[in-house]
Amino acid sequence: MEYSTYTIIHEAPLTNQPFIKNAIDYVPSGWLEHMPGQVIAALHLVIEPGNQSPGTNIDQYFDNMRLTASAPYNGLAKVWTSYKLHDDGFGRFLVFEKTLSPEQLGRLVQQLLQLDTYRLMATLGLPLAQAINSELNQLDLQLQQVTTCIALGKDSDDRQLLTQVSTIAAKVEDLRSQSNYRFSATNAYYDVVLQRMDELKEDEIDGHMTLQEFLMRRITPAVKTCQTAANHLEDISRRVNRASDLLRTRVEMLLQEQNQKLLKSMNRRAFIQMRLQQTVEGLSVAAISYYGMQLFETMLSSLPSLGIEYNHELVSGFAVPVVIALVFVSTRIIHSRLMKNVDN
Repeated sequence: MEYSTYTIIHEAPLTNQPFIKNAIDYVPSGWLEHMPGQVIAALHLVIEPGNQSPGTNIDQYFDNMRLTASAPYNGLAKVWTSYKLHDDGFGRFLVFEKTLSPEQLGRLVQQLLQLDTYRLMATLGLPLAQAINSELNQLDLQLQQVTTCIALGKDSDDRQLLTQVSTIAAKVEDLRSQSNYRFSATNAYYDVVLQRMDELKEDEIDGHMTLQEFLMRRITPAVKTCQTAANHLEDISRRVNRASDLLRTRVEMLLQEQNQKLLKSMNRRAFIQMRLQQTVEGLSVAAISYYGMQLFETMLSSLPSLGIEYNHELVSGFAVPVVIALVFVSTRIIHSRLMKNVDN
């Protein structure tokens, strides 16, 4: 899904210069320039049938570069390559096949082409991993400063800490969205490379590294770098979540303390209001009793007109505690009924 491959096959008689005239040279002029996308892998692969072994002048076919060689399929063929680009921008493979069947030869060619493509695709994540690592180091330092403030319980602005954690979390998610697919693809291509190398069943050629030895020493560090960056990214993401939880817990505890103080303040105010209410009730009993006595004395003053004789001072004196007691009892009964309704 990420790339397209084009294999151009040309059959020609053997020459002593196998890479002078290649299959791509028979493609119409300008065809490559009009192809969309970028070139990831381009190589010439020459197959020379026969049982002959390469001579001592094999280096000249690869511009005297250092060669990597092996005998795949348990020695039924020999493969030579430099794994470097030549002046025309192509890599080169030279295959000497002995007794391979057409099916085996086709599978060998396909495996070599795929191996070269997948090894390059597996390293596409390396520049991204190198760029991310520098940013992750900065995020790691910022996160460490935030967690230190939380751990030591320093007096700091929790809102500012939350802002810093949110900024780090947003940056981590942005890096994850940029790299998740690339790093996953790197691991997938690397697994395919390992599979293709196992399928070759290489035998060593004296004095040369096998394809597997060469590729493992070149690709594995790049893939491990991508895996390390991905693991570092996931580690920071988990630490950000823990720091956010710790900070959220700290903020909740502060809110609970504030709520407790607020409740205590409300209880104190309610107690003061209750005391004031009791004082007002006491004053209201006195005021009602006073007006009650005024009404009672008004009633007493009308008794002589009815022919009833009495001692005004004596009757008024005994009526005072009675009126106060009646008013107090009535007030308490009303208060009890009101409180009962509130509780229900």
